[in-house]
Amino acid sequence: MTVPTPYSYRQYAGNGTAKDFAVPFPYLERAQVRVYINLVIETGVYTTLLAEGTGYSWTSNTQIQAVTAPAAGQVLTVRRETPNGSQVVVWQDGSNLMEVNQCLSIRIHQLTNQA
Repeated sequence: MTVPTPYSYRQYAGNGTAKDFAVPFPYLERAQVRVYINLVIETGVYTTLLAEGTGYSWTSNTQIQAVTAPAAGQVLTVRRETPNGSQVVVWQDGSNLMEVNQCLSIRIHQLTNQA
C-alpha cells in the first residue's frame, strides 16, 4: 500500500549533519510555514518549535536551513499552517469583484483544506 504524499507538510529524519530542507508545498506567506522537531502530526505534540532567524532561516522560497542539524533519531517537520479563523479577502455590497481577490479567496480555501 502506498502512503499518499501530504500537501501541507514534509518530515525529514535527522542524521546530525543535514541542515538544508525543502519546502515543497505552496504557501501564501512565509509566516505560515512552521518548523518543528519531533512533531506528531496526529496529536500536534512536539518537542521544539524552531523560530525563524534563531532556529532556522530561509535560503530561498522553497528551502530552509536549520541552525543546528537534527540529531539521529529526531524528525524535523516543515509544515504549512494556513489560518482559517479570519477572512483575508473582505467582500462588500456594491463593490466590484476583482479577479485577484477571487483567486486569492479560492486559493486560501484550497490551502486550508489540504492535509
